[in-house]
Amino acid sequence: MSTIIASNISDGTDTVGMEYVTNGAAKSLAQYNQSANTVGESFNVTSITDQATGDFEVNYTNNMATATHITSGETNIGDYFNDAPETTKAKPRTFSQNNVTADSASNGCLSYGDLA
Repeated sequence: MSTIIASNISDGTDTVGMEYVTNGAAKSLAQYNQSANTVGESFNVTSITDQATGDFEVNYTNNMATATHITSGETNIGDYFNDAPETTKAKPRTFSQNNVTADSASNGCLSYGDLA
């Protein structure tokens, strides 16, 4: 395996420091339909486990360095909340506009931080 060491990356017009590329990029991505229990697009995700209505786990292929990583997401039914993430997974919950846990047909989950 080869290693490339660079402090900046450029497309010929714009230049950005590598710290923004390595530290600012999402380390996992999951697009899924909890109502049908199907996964669409994903990156660094081995599986998604349905725990209960509106409650599921996004299991990472490569673990995060700490459980304090940031996970953000969206859902088409109301609110999205990440309940106590772990180094091995995110633990999203989705809520209806009435603040009740509910399955959603359209969810997205991104995790940011350092990989282990």
